[in-house]
Amino acid sequence: GRGGAASTLTCMSRAPVKRRTRSRARILESVETVLESGVRYADVPVERILTSANVSRSTFYQWFDDKGDLIENAAEPFFTAFWAVSDTWWMRTQPLGPDDIADIITRMFELGRKHGPVWRAFLETVDVDSRLRAEFDGFLKVYTAKMAERLRRDQQEGLAPADMDPEQTARFITVTTRGSLLDLINAPEEFDAQFAEALADGFWAAMYGTLPGPEEPADQSNSIATDSDDGVA
Repeated sequence: GRGGAASTLTCMSRAPVKRRTRSRARILESVETVLESGVRYADVPVERILTSANVSRSTFYQWFDDKGDLIENAAEPFFTAFWAVSDTWWMRTQPLGPDDIADIITRMFELGRKHGPVWRAFLETVDVDSRLRAEFDGFLKVYTAKMAERLRRDQQEGLAPADMDPEQTARFITVTTRGSLLDLINAPEEFDAQFAEALADGFWAAMYGTLPGPEEPADQSNSIATDSDDGVA
């Protein structure tokens, strides 16, 4: 009947899209598989990725402009998850303290280890791909400015020292976090929690001053609270 014909045409029209979607997924999966072997991304020819994914060169270029575009797409899930974790601090809507920062950094480390090969390949490519470098540097600049704005508001509310430099403190945290994620390559996983705690103490001291001693009760200076509408846009 007419309805059956329409249904058949719909299925036929969707089939190529489904095939291409599966092809894209296979390409992205093959990148992770290849990188997990420890090879440098710059040394991986496109042909190896195509063979691993069992797709043609034309199919590859249907989805990706080049290897830089490919690793950017492969790294997207990592960045999406990473910035969501980071935002739990910078866009917080409830009281949080240094222990919470340590928990957040530990979660960042978990993501760094889970997506380590792709993260390293992305940063390698950033160093040699001018388009990707400009895009990534631009994003970091915007995000660091968001951090600085939050610190500036904390100052205005009397939660952070007046002599704290919001811009340079935010820059310190951004640079240190990036370096710490790269350090995971050679650092044993068993010390991640301790290192996260050390970083959290350093970040807290840079943002809000000296931590209270072990015998001193925590006061408002050791817990940052904000109104529910204080998230940074």
